[in-house]
Amino acid sequence: MDPSHPIPVWYLQAQIIICAFGSISLLALWRPSDRSKRRVVATDQAFLWFAGAVAIWAVMSGVILALERAGKFADDQVFFVRLLGSPPNSALFLFSIRHFDYAPELFKSFRSDRVWLLVVAGVVALDVALMVLLRGLGLPREIYGRPDVVLSFLTLLVVGWVFYRSFRARGFRLLSLAAMGAIALVILAQVPEAGEQLSAKVLPGTWRWTVPLSSKAALIAMFMALAFTWALDRANKIAEESDLRPVTLRFLGAPSGNPKRPHVVELQVGDSPPSKRALSDTRAKLLLALAVAKKLKGDAGALRVVEDLQTDATGLRRIGEQLEYGWELLHDMPDSGLYRLTVPADRIIIEPTVAEKDGDFRRIMQPLIEEARVASSTN
Repeated sequence: MDPSHPIPVWYLQAQIIICAFGSISLLALWRPSDRSKRRVVATDQAFLWFAGAVAIWAVMSGVILALERAGKFADDQVFFVRLLGSPPNSALFLFSIRHFDYAPELFKSFRSDRVWLLVVAGVVALDVALMVLLRGLGLPREIYGRPDVVLSFLTLLVVGWVFYRSFRARGFRLLSLAAMGAIALVILAQVPEAGEQLSAKVLPGTWRWTVPLSSKAALIAMFMALAFTWALDRANKIAEESDLRPVTLRFLGAPSGNPKRPHVVELQVGDSPPSKRALSDTRAKLLLALAVAKKLKGDAGALRVVEDLQTDATGLRRIGEQLEYGWELLHDMPDSGLYRLTVPADRIIIEPTVAEKDGDFRRIMQPLIEEARVASSTN
């Protein structure tokens, strides 16, 4: 290897590409709460911080590549610049860990994110100060780089524990073992920082560069897998909450005041405040037809999309999206073309004034009106 280029160019280029795409992918998974767009459930901030940590790997590789190509810096200076990029990387990993569902209780015990940020910033500042001091005293790189090796090692141990615990708790035991393997690779990649002699024994030849690069790719893959299990876990919890929090669907006779969406329905999930939605004439009639069928026949009150509702699955899906409670309100029976409401019949309320809107609404409600008339005459 050319001594003027201590780090292979292919390694830097590959790391830039892998980490840049990994960071973008992780960042794309982070979605903050946005009430203006009716998206009040945000994804975990761990995605944001972890994406930043991976981005630092890409940025530092680009900086080092530029310095080496300029040829104006000695090997020790390039090494020191690379070393200075490590503490911010560790800091972002530690920031992300606090937001994990299965993070250590110590990390969650801090009163706020701001306090945790200050604690981590203090640890990183101390790490950088020690490196600068030891280098200023003229000590070799194996010595002045040790504070960062210790910080990185401790950070990786915590990250590995959280990964293992998260996968294990969510029922993905194979992934928990794979995560430990990925963390072991990243820790092994830290060996060269402890000294070239040790590095030559533990990571001889091309392993000196393939292990660090592959360890970063493995860690990104594990976090993407963790993101999947996080989403699956959230979906299961929402489904469980939905089962425990019954939905009430009420058709109101009062007009909405919107000519394009003149009909109003009201949704209430559990004890939460009711939420009103304005529907177009067509969608209101489709939903009313499903509600009448459910009230008359219970779970057997399913209607055919084409024959009975004279629409398609897309039209029903748009109703579910507009109601914001989503597709959970509608249940389809595969390959049969049948759909029914999942709302219990006794929690569907149709105001009598709905039938007075026009002939179509009265025709849809006629079976209910007849049933009520027969019941009243019998009593």
